[in-house]
Amino acid sequence: MKQLLFLLLFSLPLFAQTQDLIFGYSGEAAQQKASIYDLSDAKAVNMKVSVWGAVRNPGYYIIPDNINFNTLFSIAGGPTENAKLEDIRIFRPGQDTSKGEILFFNYDDVMWGKDLKTFKSAPKILPGDMIIIPVEPKFYLKDYLALGLTSAATIFSILNLIVQLQK
Repeated sequence: MKQLLFLLLFSLPLFAQTQDLIFGYSGEAAQQKASIYDLSDAKAVNMKVSVWGAVRNPGYYIIPDNINFNTLFSIAGGPTENAKLEDIRIFRPGQDTSKGEILFFNYDDVMWGKDLKTFKSAPKILPGDMIIIPVEPKFYLKDYLALGLTSAATIFSILNLIVQLQK
């Protein structure tokens, strides 16, 4: 009996190991694998940047220094359906590795901006930049329906308990 208990205790962590999933992600995000993309040009100065988050091809990019944000965003495959385009962040490391700056950029201004006077162009990409496109959770009808039905069931259960206690 002790051997069986010992074997069971030490074999349980083996069953919890899953190679195909990334903790904290599910669905499309778990299937994405980051890669290194070498788009360097032998006749130009090249730089290394990384693009992470809700893009179709996240990873580490080696690109010519004349590529702008819009081109890099297109090369990265563009946004996924749940990308939060109004809150794109560019982490730019400083000379001192302990300090850097974060630039915020609203890509919706580029896509949907109507007034050229208030149009703000995308920041210039510099070597070492880390571009982060955050994910915005999307709720569909089934999510709202599940939340509503769960809430209604809870309320009816409480009301039923009150009625039963008063009898």
